Amino acid sequence: MRPVTRLLPLCTVLGLSACTPHEVHTPIPAGGGEIFNRFDQDREVALDILFVIDDSGSMEDEQASLAARFSELSRALEALPGGLPSVHIGVVSSSVGTEPFSSSSCPAQNDDGRFRVGARSGASCRLDSGSRFLVDERLADGTRKRNYQGPLDQVFACIARLGTQGCQFEQHLEAMKRALSPGLNPDFLRPDSYLVVVVLADEDDCSARVGAGLFAPDPALGGLDSYRCFEHGVVCSESLSRQNPGVKTGCRSNESSPLSASVQGYVDFLRGLKGDRVITAAIVGGAAGVRSQVVDGNTDLASVCTGNGQRTARPSVRLAQFIGAFQDAGVVTSICADDFTPALRAIADVITRKVASPCVKGEVLQLPPDDPVATPVEGAAYGVWCTVTDVGAGRADDTLPACADGAGRPCWRAVLDPVECPAATSPAQLEIQIDREPTQSVVGLESQVRCLTPLPGPRPTVN
Repeated sequence: MRPVTRLLPLCTVLGLSACTPHEVHTPIPAGGGEIFNRFDQDREVALDILFVIDDSGSMEDEQASLAARFSELSRALEALPGGLPSVHIGVVSSSVGTEPFSSSSCPAQNDDGRFRVGARSGASCRLDSGSRFLVDERLADGTRKRNYQGPLDQVFACIARLGTQGCQFEQHLEAMKRALSPGLNPDFLRPDSYLVVVVLADEDDCSARVGAGLFAPDPALGGLDSYRCFEHGVVCSESLSRQNPGVKTGCRSNESSPLSASVQGYVDFLRGLKGDRVITAAIVGGAAGVRSQVVDGNTDLASVCTGNGQRTARPSVRLAQFIGAFQDAGVVTSICADDFTPALRAIADVITRKVASPCVKGEVLQLPPDDPVATPVEGAAYGVWCTVTDVGAGRADDTLPACADGAGRPCWRAVLDPVECPAATSPAQLEIQIDREPTQSVVGLESQVRCLTPLPGPRPTVN
């Protein structure tokens, strides 16, 4: 993964009168005034990370893989501007149960969204007594407050190994909602934090509408098995009847199902909690290649992927739709991969893009792409004139070259990104990214960006 530092805006003004940037001696071409953005590379970020982990009978290997590769995510967080953010990390299982109905597929002990610390053996995972989630916060004096002993990766590896005694009807989204609802897991969510939700599952979401009879012992609903979740929670172009096996296309959540909970309802729940400060990810089977089949007289979904010995996964139509609702703030990766390194890195990339907003907050003059002073904008047919300068951290000011000029790191690039930089807050929809060497420290570092902005009236000339 290419190390990319994205700039964090602290102030933006038109002209330079309200801020006092360090002098930058790059000639300004004719065309207008300037827009000045100052970006602090050492800004504190708070992340509340919730892992929703399937603890049904087939998940031992997948839990082990997540535990083994969590360091890929933690290292990426440590590489964020300012180092490791203030983090809360909680783990909840997908076991919510089937009440008011009893089921042999669900143990009497279900978690109902309460945080878990490892398997049900009562292990402490080296958390302080009474702690139910991991805390690693940076304090104002630069020290850290922790509620655990030992390396972060090892503590998480213990917490995430939930075992395989959970309910076979995995209600991932309902477990998430209950875990984040007020009162159940106090002090986990902070007002100023970003919320990150990561789902690990080899079957789709089976969340039931409250008070509905999805798990009732009713023969009219089909067998009390995983296929019932698919029948009533998903709709496809073809019939999902057990008497009609075969390939299914155009599959999506059945939002009008009287039995299964609405996926959009869970999206709205998260947005109601955190607005646009939500990041989602799923390590699942994916939504492509859906096919039902009959095996030994029982209808079930065929696996959509296989890997790592006996590891398989069924399609995750509802979970993929849930993640997709968050657009670029969400990512779906395969649970069948032999190594979860790419999955954890992909999650880290999404977090980095979201928490390190690099948007220029003003109009920027569009120059012809062949203008000798223009830096091309990736994704656009024009160029811009900007300068980027690193300031502080006990070093001399350093004006960075544009990556488009073939420069080595550190260098900067301009990217058109209407999703990350919506016009309402960034009229130019322009983000500035800085490519840095992995070993370059950004503690105490500020990056200053100046871009030429259009002025009304005729374009001035330069003598």
